[in-house]
Amino acid sequence: MPEDLRHSLGATETEEEVDLAQEALHVVEVAVDVSARPMPADAAVALGVEPGSPSMTVVRRYRDDRGELLCLSVTEHAGDRYTFAQTLKRAWDTENKGWAPA
Repeated sequence: MPEDLRHSLGATETEEEVDLAQEALHVVEVAVDVSARPMPADAAVALGVEPGSPSMTVVRRYRDDRGELLCLSVTEHAGDRYTFAQTLKRAWDTENKGWAPA
């Protein structure tokens, strides 16, 4: 990821970038945990903010059809540089009843 884009998105230098498609892995599940916490000192330096200032931590776990962990991503975002948006669509077919991410 280019440095200017990384900075504008609030990503730290420690984020690992993995192209799962090139590895011929089949991701069937991505679990995302988002939490607010004080900014860790190492991430604060990378993002140019004060240690302990508000941050959002995003942890993503990519799993295959056997439930095996393929990739784990931890990203720190400065609190004022994070936006979460989600769209849900109602699934009306017989297999997927209920709400599901769009």
